[in-house]
Amino acid sequence: MSPSIEAVTAVVAAFLRRTNGKLNGIAADTPLLRGGLLDSFGVLSLSAEVSDVLQLNLPTGSLMMEDFESPRVLWERITQLRSSESRPRP
Repeated sequence: MSPSIEAVTAVVAAFLRRTNGKLNGIAADTPLLRGGLLDSFGVLSLSAEVSDVLQLNLPTGSLMMEDFESPRVLWERITQLRSSESRPRP
């Protein structure tokens, strides 16, 4: 089962508060990359944190830089990956 958009947004917000200082108002559509809240190192760290906190077993390399454009885009990608995992294999 995929996490909710609220759960993904909460993990992103907690990560940004911890790594960027006091940030308020992180919403599902907050621009993370264009907004300068994440860089390439931050993407790697957040990817690991999202997987750990939400107990996701995503294939290595399945999340790309563009998947971190916003919490919503990240949630959509996770949902897509999780739904493809649950499909029966032929």
